[in-house]
Amino acid sequence: MTKLRIQWIIGAMTLALLGLAAFQFYWIRETLQAKQEQFDASVSEALQAVVRKMEKQEIAFLTNRKLAAEAQKRRLLAIGKPGSVSPKTAVQPVQRSPGRRPTPQRRVARSSPRPKAVTPPLTASTPVWDLPQRGTMPVDAYFHELTILPNGQVQIIEEYIRHDQSASEQVEEMARSRQAAERQYNDLVFKARPRNARAAQQRRDSLGQVLAAQLEGSSAKPRRTAPARVASPQKTPARAVAKAPARSQPKPSTSLSGLKAQFQQQSPEHQSELLKDVFYDLVFKQRDVADRIDRFLLDSLLKDEVAGRGIHIPFEYGVQTAENRGQLLFTSSPGYREDRLLVDGYKASLFPNDLFSGGNFLYVFFPDQKGYIVRQLWVTFATALVLMLIVVGCFYAAMRTIIEQKKISDIKNDFINNMTHEFKTPVSTISLATQMLQDGDVSANPSMRSRYLGIIQDENRRLGQQVEKVLQAALLDRGEVKIKRSDVNLHDIIERVALNISPQIEARQGTLDIELHAEHPDLKADEVHLTNLVFNLLDNANKYSPDHPAITIHTEDATGEDGQPGLRLRVSDQGRGMSREQVARIFEKFYRVPTGNLHDVKGFGLGLSYVKTMVEAHGGQVSVESQLGKGSAFEVFLPR
Repeated sequence: MTKLRIQWIIGAMTLALLGLAAFQFYWIRETLQAKQEQFDASVSEALQAVVRKMEKQEIAFLTNRKLAAEAQKRRLLAIGKPGSVSPKTAVQPVQRSPGRRPTPQRRVARSSPRPKAVTPPLTASTPVWDLPQRGTMPVDAYFHELTILPNGQVQIIEEYIRHDQSASEQVEEMARSRQAAERQYNDLVFKARPRNARAAQQRRDSLGQVLAAQLEGSSAKPRRTAPARVASPQKTPARAVAKAPARSQPKPSTSLSGLKAQFQQQSPEHQSELLKDVFYDLVFKQRDVADRIDRFLLDSLLKDEVAGRGIHIPFEYGVQTAENRGQLLFTSSPGYREDRLLVDGYKASLFPNDLFSGGNFLYVFFPDQKGYIVRQLWVTFATALVLMLIVVGCFYAAMRTIIEQKKISDIKNDFINNMTHEFKTPVSTISLATQMLQDGDVSANPSMRSRYLGIIQDENRRLGQQVEKVLQAALLDRGEVKIKRSDVNLHDIIERVALNISPQIEARQGTLDIELHAEHPDLKADEVHLTNLVFNLLDNANKYSPDHPAITIHTEDATGEDGQPGLRLRVSDQGRGMSREQVARIFEKFYRVPTGNLHDVKGFGLGLSYVKTMVEAHGGQVSVESQLGKGSAFEVFLPR
């Protein structure tokens, strides 16, 4: 595979990986955006549901108040309407002596039970008074010095006024209508029977005092008064007081179902008028937002609607009115940053059906919104990330494999070339020596014959050594090398190797300095592999020294990085040296430092790889220091 082809393959794979990563990030972003839109839609639906329920609650409140007002109006009209007197209880003429006035006897009237339900505001209307027939008296008219109503009637009016302060306008209107009707009634009574004027005045003052007290103190908080014990005149034989017939008034319902049932009980005309009144109050009347919103109800509705849509994270909310732009009427958490609600929060219009009053908004903000959305998609993100990492890992492995295969291919080619040269030289030498021996003159000369036979023997040994190196490389690659430890002396091994390699160094007019400074050269090691290790170091120094090699071998006692005692062996030369890139690869198999187009350095690139493997097999370390043009130094530490 050519280098250009590999570059094209790497470029295409890189482009495909970048495109895949871009699409992956695109779909992740789309998923996030879709989840964000879904979250926004859910929150908007929740806010709209809350707004609708608030409006329904207000409509129910207005309807309930109208129904209660109608019921209360009927109760008040029942109080003001004179009771009909049966023939048995009709007032009979009383025989009295001339010039004497009967003294009335007083008795305490029984208190009527307090109404349990709080009645909503009253709708003002003009009551119609039924005047008694001539010869009769109103059943609740007493002597002037009492000037009060019976206790049950007083309690009904006071209870209504006490529990509904918003009825001031209706009560005032009713009082004015009542006064006009009473004036008409008094005129008729005075004209019809002057003696009934005192009783009529007593009745008017009794109700008037209660209404006047409410009108005067409508702005103040009403005080709770105890039920009054009211004195009533003692009946005389000639006069009887008729009890007003008890009417069961329906209590206003607070539930929607009860309100619906109560509404359906009304007549069609009454239902139509009631709907008109409720619609008018809902659309045209301007009411304060603070009075229209129940904070507890708003909080409950928001929590229910948000949780009902699967959103279970904390949130903050606040209400802004049209009168206070830029500020919130109230918030769920006092002291919370209002700018986050107003800027980053969701907004919904409160009471959107109001015709004249608008600009009231409900704001909701989720502080952990982004984290919530990410947590919802963590499975998708984790899966995409794992798949992307797998693809990137496979891409890296493929690129590295291609590059390594290219390097191996180059090394293989270099190895084949080197092996061809290494094998071709001895084979050619042996072939030439054999031809010379076949010559009769050479074979007849014993000295010449011995010389050529020696050449054949040396080249054969050299060929065997090359084959042995290849076999050792194969064994090292399979991890089948076995270490046979024994007591060896490193100095003895160095001296033997130096004796064998000295002729080669001397042939190039070089020098070999031996510095054996170790006091304890004995150690446990494999003698054969240790001998090959020293030989490869010296042979490498000789090969890569251009001319007149100067090689030094040095030993000393040393301690390893873990504190273990051992020996340090150092082989240095003054040859060509190596660059940093070459030093990083010097111990790789089949790697040879390039020397140009000349094949002046023999070998397969297996010597230093063998050295590193054997040193590590003995538990030692090997390192190299080199500079271009100044030479190299190999340092080996072997534990004892």
